[in-house]
Amino acid sequence: MNKKQPPILELSYRTTMPVTQIRLFPSDGAYPVCPRCAISLDREYQRFCDRCGQRLGWQGYKKARIIHL
Repeated sequence: MNKKQPPILELSYRTTMPVTQIRLFPSDGAYPVCPRCAISLDREYQRFCDRCGQRLGWQGYKKARIIHL
């Protein structure tokens, strides 16, 4: 009895997602936002989100939308 295994699908977090938002905190500064988990990132230009593991793309970061809190 030899069952056929389903093909291994590439996980979605390995595909680069562009960072398109910046959260601006009045007393604490501005932080980029992970496009997958929507959490503020600690540093700019890191390759992966340190919380969800999403691969990040920074090519359009200069034109990112600023969210005032």
